[in-house]
Amino acid sequence: MHLAQHIMMNFEGKYGTAWHCIATDGDLGFFMHYDTHIHLCVGSAIIGLFKLLDVDKSSHTSMPLVSPDPYVMNKPIPSDLRVIKSGMRHDQQQYAIGLAVSAAERFTNDRMGMARYVVIGFEHVYGAPFHCVASSSHLLGFYVHNDANNYTYFRVAGVTFVLFRQQHQLGEVTSPPPGGAQPMDERTTQSIEYPGDARIISSGMPKDAQDFAISTTQAGLEQKLVTAIKAKLAVCDICSL
Repeated sequence: MHLAQHIMMNFEGKYGTAWHCIATDGDLGFFMHYDTHIHLCVGSAIIGLFKLLDVDKSSHTSMPLVSPDPYVMNKPIPSDLRVIKSGMRHDQQQYAIGLAVSAAERFTNDRMGMARYVVIGFEHVYGAPFHCVASSSHLLGFYVHNDANNYTYFRVAGVTFVLFRQQHQLGEVTSPPPGGAQPMDERTTQSIEYPGDARIISSGMPKDAQDFAISTTQAGLEQKLVTAIKAKLAVCDICSL
């Protein structure tokens, strides 16, 4: 959580609101309605940073547009289900979990496919836009501007999911966002290598924004390492008393 917060807040300090950041030490799949994004890795850390598409807020609704699919609604739920945090109504939560279980069965190790399946299925019933992240990692950190009533964070079938709708009131953008946006279904997929252990997996940002994302991630990881070392030293000092 701290790494994602560090990256997002630094990016918003330079480029204005509203950015959303995901950080994990495992695989990362996502399906977002974004203006621009970057998907990168530094060492074992995988980062997704997005500026989400500004969609007409009048389309936001929590009430079903169509009846939920009874097959999804009554899907048997694996015993490993853990709802970590949620602001959704029970029917929304149940439908999101059913879609996630179906996605895990259909796509196995394809996290991008899982996230896409969940978003499309959920939006069909509850309207657009929703955004989804899927990862096999237990250590999924994120810092997003989510609508408190349209947000759920859970783990099921060995996969961690975050499904959310962007917060309605985000304030004014304080500076122009980095350009070169790629539509969601036209992602840049060419891998770009950086010195050391950094690599851009895909991006719709210009080079200066890419470089800033890399350097901010590296600084956040260094800060995290220093904090971990200090914590270990403090434990050692206590043990020696």
